[in-house]
Amino acid sequence: MMSSPGARGFTPWLDLERELAGIFMVDGVNQRIRDDVAKIVAWSRDEFALRGAACFGMETQLGGNRLRLLPERECVAGNGGFSLLLSGAPAGAPGLTLFGFEHAGLELLGIRFHVDLATPPVAVVVTADRNGQARLQVPLPGSARGATAAAQGLWFWNRFGATPGLRLMPR
Repeated sequence: MMSSPGARGFTPWLDLERELAGIFMVDGVNQRIRDDVAKIVAWSRDEFALRGAACFGMETQLGGNRLRLLPERECVAGNGGFSLLLSGAPAGAPGLTLFGFEHAGLELLGIRFHVDLATPPVAVVVTADRNGQARLQVPLPGSARGATAAAQGLWFWNRFGATPGLRLMPR
């Protein structure tokens, strides 16, 4: 989330996780409306939640880029066309997507891992295209309804970078 409130109450915000933008405009004092704007932003995040998926934790930077891992469609059990989009890497960067159990965050080599490494995760190799993105098809079996898994993207380019964790909860 990004926001830059103005002195007289003009408050824009961008929610990159949900691809939402909002503007709250008043002619008043920003301090008086701060709590009201926070409630509106919280409402929008609840109303437009990533359906069947939720991001958690923080990313590490890689070349000044914000690293992301998001579902391209709603996370529904039985969706054979479900895919994930990794973004924010330098063009051509090699990477991995880890799938496994969720972890609160283990620090290793300057990266905070959100996928449990104690139970070996499944690793899928990816390579960023010229836009710094990689798409990964993850067909969801019908039996996945109610199951929970975690995913995380890792990029390697002169140093390591990682996305926040992504909790997958097929409906």
